[in-house]
Amino acid sequence: MDLDTKGWRLIMKGRSEDGIRVLKKYCVTNDDDWPWQSYGTALIWTGKAKDAQEFFHSLNRRFPQRYARYYAWEGIAYWYMRRWKAAVECWKTTAHCGYSDATAGVPYAIMVLFAALHRPRAISVEDARAFLRNRLATRRAEANWPGIVGRYIRASDFHVANGVSSRPPQWK
Repeated sequence: MDLDTKGWRLIMKGRSEDGIRVLKKYCVTNDDDWPWQSYGTALIWTGKAKDAQEFFHSLNRRFPQRYARYYAWEGIAYWYMRRWKAAVECWKTTAHCGYSDATAGVPYAIMVLFAALHRPRAISVEDARAFLRNRLATRRAEANWPGIVGRYIRASDFHVANGVSSRPPQWK
């Protein structure tokens, strides 16, 4: 069993500290960047949002505006810390990153819209819609699946607000 699987199994069995320790070791002993995301996600999942935010922030300082997913995860950590505006700023930064995979950053724009619908003081719905429109206007969004999903969501904000949970199941 690899360290990633072992760490997550420990977390799911309620041995969070042991699981986090195993995942941190996995980060150090592996050259790939997947362990970083797994470790940071585990920090959020186990209620260590501040640690996760600091971890993802360190990756974003190390690779400025390179990987959209680390800005997204830093934003998620901020969201759990109830720092709504900081979360939105992280998610908006994804638009300037070199790598956002085939989604053209549409999922991150949807996160901004989600924030506007749940925490309107963080960003206005109008600004969030404009951000989503800009993401949808890219060639990659037109060519790949996110464009279709994004256009549907833009047309039905109400469903986004009511259909997406803002907390992991164990935090409810």
